This record gives sequence, structure tokens and C-alpha cells, in this order.
Amino acid sequence: MKRRLEVWQRLAMDMKPSKLSAVAREIRLEGLPEAFSTLLAGEARGRFVVGLG
Repeated sequence: MKRRLEVWQRLAMDMKPSKLSAVAREIRLEGLPEAFSTLLAGEARGRFVVGLG
């Protein structure tokens, strides 16, 4: 388990892709219906990150 934690920490720090913010879009929970519509229409680009706070 310790090794897994080390890997995740590295992925979050020095191995994090430099262009991640360009391919991810943060949305609020209320924006999920619109995001789903975009996905179903085949118009989504990148990833959606749902902010819960």
C-alpha cells in the first residue's frame, strides 16, 4: 500500500502531465446534465472534473 501511495503522489507532482489543465474542464455538480448531453452528442473534448465543494 505504501508503494501505491508513493506512485499516486508522484503522478500528482512531478509526473503530472503539463497540459492537463488544457484537456480538463471543471464543472459543478449542477452542470452534469449538460456535460452528459455533450458526451452523448459526441461533442466532448478532454475530460470533465466535477467539483463537489
